[in-house]
Amino acid sequence: MSNMYILEESGHGIIIDPCRDTSAFSPDICYDRIILTHEHFDHISGVLLWQDLTGAQVICSRKCADNIKSPAKNMSRYFSAFCELQTFMEVKGPVPSEEYACTADEVFTGSMGYEWNGHRFELIECSGHSPGSILILVDEKILFSGDTILKEFPPDHRMSGKTGKVRAVREVPRISELRGGLTVYPGHLESFRI
Repeated sequence: MSNMYILEESGHGIIIDPCRDTSAFSPDICYDRIILTHEHFDHISGVLLWQDLTGAQVICSRKCADNIKSPAKNMSRYFSAFCELQTFMEVKGPVPSEEYACTADEVFTGSMGYEWNGHRFELIECSGHSPGSILILVDEKILFSGDTILKEFPPDHRMSGKTGKVRAVREVPRISELRGGLTVYPGHLESFRI
């Protein structure tokens, strides 16, 4: 249903938006971090499983960290109803609702940057789809967008609690500074270039 990404380099890995599928796990990889693009259940459902499996630390925005602790705020309590109502993709089989919660080990507000195996990561708050949404920019070439940008679908900001016009991602100061195209890896559907 949602995309989980694992970045691997030199025997180390980073997991973005872990789901419960652990078939991509490799015991030969040292998983350094789990990064959450936002707090919704379909993007955090594997946090506890992957933490237990890898010992990786979870990092996300402060708002996301607050919301992943609550089954109501992370939408796990209502997830089956949400799947029935959403229209942008087909959901196969029944999806149970449950009381799911997890916690973050490291949080930030605004933005945060760090180096990982020779790559520059920038985590940038971009509330829009949800209050805790972030963008993950890697080497100014790759953007993990969670549900903030989806190919061929306009941004959906109904769950953010925002009203009025929400600015486009290209208007986010750090993203608008970039020259050249980005490859976007979204939370659902396929990657694309902007």
